Amino acid sequence: MTECHQLSDRIVDVVHGGASWTAAETEHLVGCPECRRELALIKATVGVGAALPVDTAGMARRVSARLAAPPAPAIRFPGRRAFRWAGVLAAAAILVLAVRFEAGRRSAPTAAVSDSTIVLGELDDLSATELADVLDEMPAPSPRATMPSGVAGMSDLSADELQQVLEAWGG
Repeated sequence: MTECHQLSDRIVDVVHGGASWTAAETEHLVGCPECRRELALIKATVGVGAALPVDTAGMARRVSARLAAPPAPAIRFPGRRAFRWAGVLAAAAILVLAVRFEAGRRSAPTAAVSDSTIVLGELDDLSATELADVLDEMPAPSPRATMPSGVAGMSDLSADELQQVLEAWGG
């Protein structure tokens, strides 16, 4: 029995009249619906092309004119190497952004200072009992940890004054 791929290679020649089926190929076509569908498809395609008017003399003139004309300027596309580098750079940018985002999420607790109120976002989800436990664990403020005179908030402190406040809080 003839295999399908061998028959498939010969279908175009047979449809165009350049070859004919052997007895074994005809027997295979009778028993193989897939090969029959392929044969029907190629016959339909050839039939569509045969219905179109073909001006062979005009086609020959157009082909000769195109061959005689100077070549059109080539369109230059970036090569694979450029695309590879662009992909590497994009991956690096995404990695840097991910690291920065994650580092921002894991940074030390930030405190928003407004006058004498310190707001810790990390304490927002705690219940009243848990907040009371946190306050019990905190050391009492040092008497030295007062703001210098004339300073309304932490943002008004110089670097030296801020260092003094931090040392005072450290005990």
